[in-house]
Amino acid sequence: MWYKAFIFELFVPYMNPTEEWYYPTFFDVGEFGVGLSTMSLEPLRDCPKNAVFTDAFVVGQDGRPINLSNIFCVFEQSGGDIMCRHTEFLIPNRVIREVRSEVSLVVRMVSVVGNYDYIIDWEFKQSGSIVAKIGLTGVLEWKVVSETAKTESEAKINLGSGASELLVVNPNKRTKMGNNVGYRLIPGSVVHPLLSDDDYPQMRGAFTKYNVWAGLRHITSLQNGQEVCMLTKVMGMAP
Repeated sequence: MWYKAFIFELFVPYMNPTEEWYYPTFFDVGEFGVGLSTMSLEPLRDCPKNAVFTDAFVVGQDGRPINLSNIFCVFEQSGGDIMCRHTEFLIPNRVIREVRSEVSLVVRMVSVVGNYDYIIDWEFKQSGSIVAKIGLTGVLEWKVVSETAKTESEAKINLGSGASELLVVNPNKRTKMGNNVGYRLIPGSVVHPLLSDDDYPQMRGAFTKYNVWAGLRHITSLQNGQEVCMLTKVMGMAP
């Protein structure tokens, strides 16, 4: 078991190559203090109705303790997920089923550093896992570098080594606001096969070498009694 755990640092390099912004690099814990930047939580907004709130003391700039109210909230969280289940049907004339819901205990706090609101959750799971999550919101700005795949071969994407968000658009259609029609893929954790390319299982499931495949599909439909062939983009994802 842990004796103590905490967020050691929040490193924020802007990585904007422009002359005005290339140099900002912040340490939001060490330079600003996440504890001193902690905000009181609002019931039913920052935390659900089943949450219990606690106060906390932080050390001020002059070394004296400061009592902050409603700094932490503690609550049980269930998203309807299944932690584990099994159905045993090989026993004659019997069906044994056991299902356990995924319910975790969450300890939450929020710190506001400049333009950013950090939502820090410590999630304690029934499996014994402890998950630290940091959510970022507030006033956010970013710049996007666009790359367009011209062939299906170029549209094979291996996640985890580059950009983590993918935008698929229809260049021939726009919304009333003038934006491209499409959707965004925001993947979570990704995995890659451990087999070598010449292993038979990998040769059989070679599509797993790339997480995302984009291609074109011909669709035949009837419009006004006539057969019409349409060409659309499709995307497939491998786990």
